[in-house]
Amino acid sequence: MVQVVASLSINPEEPEALETYFQVAMPLIERVGAKVVQKIEVGEAVVGEQPSEMVMLVEYPSYEAVQRVFNSAEYQAIIPAREKAFLKYNVCIVSKNDLTV
Repeated sequence: MVQVVASLSINPEEPEALETYFQVAMPLIERVGAKVVQKIEVGEAVVGEQPSEMVMLVEYPSYEAVQRVFNSAEYQAIIPAREKAFLKYNVCIVSKNDLTV
């Protein structure tokens, strides 16, 4: 299993782009057997700057599944919508239990 954290801030001026993004991205995630396991709204920063407004933890069955989603033609096609929909958008692998290091 591979856990991925998406840290994002939504652009309130682009609701249509956000809808377009999620209409494509969520089925891609589901198709590879991944699932959103936690969605956290980030509150007030106590120290430092607020990194984002929301954090999502997504579990993928493998590192290859992560790559299939983000390298797919369907995902590449929604990058322009993603660029409009989010003010901040970062995706990081936080654990890769299926990889040998």
